[in-house]
Amino acid sequence: MTWTLSAPIRRLLALGILAILLFGTGTFGIWPICQFALNQQQQIQDLSYQRQHLAEIQTRRPELEQANAALRAQVSARAAYWSGPSPALIAANIQNLVRQSIALNGGQTKSTSMLGEGGEGGLRKVSVRFQFEGAIETVQRTLEAIEVARPALFVDSLMVNAPAWQTEHDKKPVLAVDVSITGYIQVPPV
Repeated sequence: MTWTLSAPIRRLLALGILAILLFGTGTFGIWPICQFALNQQQQIQDLSYQRQHLAEIQTRRPELEQANAALRAQVSARAAYWSGPSPALIAANIQNLVRQSIALNGGQTKSTSMLGEGGEGGLRKVSVRFQFEGAIETVQRTLEAIEVARPALFVDSLMVNAPAWQTEHDKKPVLAVDVSITGYIQVPPV
């Protein structure tokens, strides 16, 4: 069985098929190619902007390096970091400073020990542990001395023990203090 269609219907069918083919070719062939080209142009513009921005930074590099060096000099001038030939010598300096503060404020140093050194955020860390006894004023003044010390010192841990009993009520209690103090050494840039 064969179907025969009239000439106008065949023309309409041919035009419909042609329209579907043109639409399919445009949608699945030409449109993706155009979108790809537009995306590539946008990427070229973005990369050109980035290249221009990097070129501007590169021209400012000497200025930025000078500003960086000036800021590092300011930090060093403030004496925030300890300096010395070895961490052991720095630990000894920290011990002397804190021992003097304890003695000047009426306390008695029981023991000191270097806890070692480590690294933290591009800095070398030197820690010293102190055990001392003294009145509350001694503890307060010693902590104040640590706070204002230059180069800077930091209290990592602090444990204060009060006596369980006291026979003399008119005498101030003697507190036992265990404190870890840290100083930082600036590691020179490589």
